[in-house]
Amino acid sequence: MIDWINSNMGMSWFVFGGVLLVIEAFIFGMSTAVLLFAGFGAVVTGVLMWLGLVPATWTASFAVFTVSSVLITALLWIPFKKLQSKPFQKTDASSDLIGYEFISDTPLSDGQSGTTRYSGIEWKVELDKGAAGQRVSAGERVKVSSVSAGLFRVLPA
Repeated sequence: MIDWINSNMGMSWFVFGGVLLVIEAFIFGMSTAVLLFAGFGAVVTGVLMWLGLVPATWTASFAVFTVSSVLITALLWIPFKKLQSKPFQKTDASSDLIGYEFISDTPLSDGQSGTTRYSGIEWKVELDKGAAGQRVSAGERVKVSSVSAGLFRVLPA
């Protein structure tokens, strides 16, 4: 096995990079960038060795792997951070909970949210953007206008 790796070092780096990319995509779900950048670096190293642009030595291959991984990280860091900062979950407009009415336990306003218990789960409750400037007192009836993970957005009923 070691003899095959030594005689096919470019292909070994290419396969190693592919394995890192598969692990990143299917096991970690693209949540960590470390394996992604290292995988790209290994693939670049393998391709450069396969093309004969880098000598087939361990020292040269690790140097190219390190430099290419760092360069790829530097180039892709900001675009990947922008992708991660976008909100993941959109408001669900098709939920059966939309239209559900209940009595608010706490007062609600633009900057003040509350909670309610529904089906054994504690839900955060906040006023919908359509109710900007309005206020709901504790004990007042509200109607769910949209739902997100653990959050009811409500309008006065």
